[in-house]
Amino acid sequence: MLDDLRKSGSSIFIYLIFGLLIAIFVINIGPGSGNRGGGCSGSSNTVVTVDGKQASQTAFKIAYSAQPLIYGEHPPTGKQRVHYALEALIRREILANEANKRGINVSTEIAQEELKKGYFFYAGVRRQLGGAIFDEIDGTRIWSYKKYHSLVEELNVSANSFNEEQTRGLEAAMMSDILTSSVRVSREEAYNEYLFNNTTVTYDLVAFDPATYRTGLRVTDADIERFAQAHETELKDEYKTNERNYKGIKPELKLRQIFIAKLDAPKPADEPKKDDSKKDDDAKKDDAAKKDDAKKDDAKKDDVAKKDEPKKDAKKPAVKAAGMPIEAAKAKLEAARAAIASGKQKFADAAKELSTNEVQKANGGLIGWAKVDSPNLNDKDLNAAVKTLKPGEMTPVIATDHGVYLIQAEDKREGDLSYDQVKLELAQKKAVDTWSKEAARRGAIAAVKEAHKDPKAQKSLDKMFERKETERSYTPEQIRQMQEMQRQIQMQMQQQGAGGASGGDDGGGAADDDGPHGALETHYVDVPAGWYEDPDGSGNSGSGSGSGSATTKDTKAPATGTAKADLMEPSKDQLPAFDVPPPKVEKHGPANHTATVPGVNGNAKEISDQLFDVLAPGAVADRIFEVNGVYYVVQLLEKPDVDQKGFDKQAEALTERMRETRAQVFLMEWLGDRCDELKKANRINPAPEMIAEHDDQGRPLPTTYSPCFTMKKLGKKDPPPVVVPAAGSAAAKTPNPNGVAE
Repeated sequence: MLDDLRKSGSSIFIYLIFGLLIAIFVINIGPGSGNRGGGCSGSSNTVVTVDGKQASQTAFKIAYSAQPLIYGEHPPTGKQRVHYALEALIRREILANEANKRGINVSTEIAQEELKKGYFFYAGVRRQLGGAIFDEIDGTRIWSYKKYHSLVEELNVSANSFNEEQTRGLEAAMMSDILTSSVRVSREEAYNEYLFNNTTVTYDLVAFDPATYRTGLRVTDADIERFAQAHETELKDEYKTNERNYKGIKPELKLRQIFIAKLDAPKPADEPKKDDSKKDDDAKKDDAAKKDDAKKDDAKKDDVAKKDEPKKDAKKPAVKAAGMPIEAAKAKLEAARAAIASGKQKFADAAKELSTNEVQKANGGLIGWAKVDSPNLNDKDLNAAVKTLKPGEMTPVIATDHGVYLIQAEDKREGDLSYDQVKLELAQKKAVDTWSKEAARRGAIAAVKEAHKDPKAQKSLDKMFERKETERSYTPEQIRQMQEMQRQIQMQMQQQGAGGASGGDDGGGAADDDGPHGALETHYVDVPAGWYEDPDGSGNSGSGSGSGSATTKDTKAPATGTAKADLMEPSKDQLPAFDVPPPKVEKHGPANHTATVPGVNGNAKEISDQLFDVLAPGAVADRIFEVNGVYYVVQLLEKPDVDQKGFDKQAEALTERMRETRAQVFLMEWLGDRCDELKKANRINPAPEMIAEHDDQGRPLPTTYSPCFTMKKLGKKDPPPVVVPAAGSAAAKTPNPNGVAE
């Protein structure tokens, strides 16, 4: 056919047409036509349509291939990389479309001039390419065509296509600049933030932990009976809720035990040193003189000081070691076994008399119910002996490495158990939990009342409790570093659109939250930055200072958390006896105003507010605080004034940094609103092949991608957005946990 065409006299023209067709065919189906794993099947030149505007395969290649430039050494991988590329295009198109509506249209020549300045446009934000596009010769940066060519090749597009896409990116960036430049921050706001971030407190803290009281409770059978009677309704409700757990029970025995701990023979005392008997009278006189001097010094102390002296120095009687040598213990228990078997003594009474375990001494040796086939008594001889018991029978006296045991089976049960059969068991568990909490709470209440007993001379916590020698203090430089770290974390969270410090997705999806939230609230007029509590109570603020409360010194503002005022009212329950060591006071600080308070495990915003906004230095809070079931008493020790000159020196930079942070928040919320509107109107349409997912065998999977997931409003718990700070901005100098390259 080609010969015939040549003979017809039109050979050169036909050759050109055929050559062009062959070139197009090769380009479209050849090895270079793919997008390097970008997920595009090539069935369409459009990867996503946003409000009627189409983003092409070329745009996707740039958004996909440029991610190492944006995210540094750890770009998104797999299908997530495709999703983030789509999000970057959607963000760009939303901004560029808005720019076009406002009459902003950029020529390719202008975009090329920006490129010569070293700018690369991604997701509507300028990125400074730096060494990726410039050579440095004798300290002077020179634009490199070779590096530019390498960059275009790396992005897998032509130079013309790259320039066209950068033109669209510049339009989006200009719209982004218009939006962010509309945000203003006053010097007063910056000063409030400076006060918030630089005001610190040092404080004493005493923790009353129910876990400590739990181990110290001495609960008797009478105590359990009393609790069961007083809380019968609660116990019946609990039985009904868990009734299925008491059906078809395998045989169980109710066990009591007497345990006498093994006491090792005392080591022989060291022989007295020869010099001990030769103390001369002069040494004795010196000791007596020193004691007289000490007494005189004590006499000079005023009466108030004497009253405030802690009881920790009082002499305590020596604690006698509990236990016996094995043979003596065996003899004791053999005699007790004989007395119980003959009816002369009850097993519970013998346990109260002989047991060296204080808890079992109080409750008559009660172990509780144990399965016959697996008593789980932590000793094979004890387990074997118990398995053969019938109600009323006792094991032999059994010696182990820990001590000597005598166990009795008091009762037996199996099958379906009624409420009356498990009532005391339920009461035992609930009573221990209830009483340990109440004992801890009453201890904290008593401490507050003791501190405030004399309104004219408030007692310090270190006069009431022994100090725990694990205090930690920080140098001014360490405080500065911690403050800077905190500031960076806050800024990152605001840029990412995270409403609080919790982070991540809770799996419940994104719930709308139009109210105040735990980050810097954005306004369109100059108002003080506010620290608002999150809906979940975390209250982890970004930047802000409430209403400038840090400037108020020693002001007795109304106490926060009035809903918990009943913490100061003890319950009517009669507590059993308990023996616990008194808690110790711990010193903490300097600490910043956050919902996380050193020394407290959990959200402690109420304590933080007391320290920063309510208490004067030296004052003990007039209430207790509960955090994760532990009760706290707190005393403010120091709250130094913040140096005004320190702010004056950096006022301009701090104001601009706060403005940039707020501008990023505003931009993210604007994008989130606009993206949601378009999504609901079905105006954002990714190409199906771009978001399709398959398993290893090529079978289709449910689509996980949903547009706008990186542009959610603050307060919504979604994956962190793609935030690319403008080149040269304060935000751009802040490390990004998503790996955005500097």
